Amino acid sequence: MNSLYRLEKFQVTMSIYATLIGAIAGICLGFGILFLFVGLRRQSDRRLNLTFALFAFGYAGTLLMGIWYRSQTTVAEYLAISRWDGIFVWLAFVALNWYVAEYTGSKPKWYLWGITAVFTLIIVAAMGNPTLTYSEMPELTTIPLPWEEEVATLSGEENIWGILLLLAELVTLVFIIVAGARQWRRGERQQALVLLGGMSWFIIALLYEILAEVGLFVSIPLAESGFLGIAIIMSLQMANTALKTEEALAASQKNLEATVAERTAELAAAQDQLITQAQETAVIDERQRLARDLHDEVTQTIYSASLIAEVLPQVWERNPE
Repeated sequence: MNSLYRLEKFQVTMSIYATLIGAIAGICLGFGILFLFVGLRRQSDRRLNLTFALFAFGYAGTLLMGIWYRSQTTVAEYLAISRWDGIFVWLAFVALNWYVAEYTGSKPKWYLWGITAVFTLIIVAAMGNPTLTYSEMPELTTIPLPWEEEVATLSGEENIWGILLLLAELVTLVFIIVAGARQWRRGERQQALVLLGGMSWFIIALLYEILAEVGLFVSIPLAESGFLGIAIIMSLQMANTALKTEEALAASQKNLEATVAERTAELAAAQDQLITQAQETAVIDERQRLARDLHDEVTQTIYSASLIAEVLPQVWERNPE
């Protein structure tokens, strides 16, 4: 009866945790759908929008899976669910690396393909063996939350695979910081501040959990909400960029319409001028034709008079009458 009471209490108190994480997952899922739609419709920044959408989907999936497996009461149930969480973890971290590379313009191919291969190797191996990252079979314990709630987690000593996964996550953070610093040095300071500001909460959350694992702090699953900052800030940044692009396109279209109207007016004025010039040219041509005709007629009359004047004396002599 006592164990049944604890189980019922555990399931009831999970509602607060599930509501908070579910809300975060819903926000990320909404942003993922938004930027997937934008990425599929626009040619510009397509890769940037699509990689962010994949990151948001992966992060949302990880959070939703976390709600599910953290509500289990046995190690077997926990492992059976959490093994599939690896798919979303892989998608989130790989998409995040490629997104940051696209966002900052820092695209070292050797790093991107290398970190993708490392995450792929670890996650595929962990899906085949859910206890791969532990030296021995872990135990199911609970983590107390600040509002007197407990969530389930696995407790055990991590082996080389677990350390490798942690190192891959830390390397991802270092890459984000370095890429943001390079972007800052290139003069893109606003974009760099947005990136580094969004990552600050995740860095703090991850460092807290690392220190909690060595016993310096009480372990609280902060990393599950760590990427919320970057998901929201980067989404707002990209939405702001999209709005600016729309405004620029609208202004460009307005300028184009004004230019077309101006050119149309100029063409109409030029056409009127050409018509006037054509009419003036026609009048001049007609005047010149009449002048030529009159000149020819006068010339013929004078010539005829000249001939008559020459012949008249001879006619007079032959027949004066």
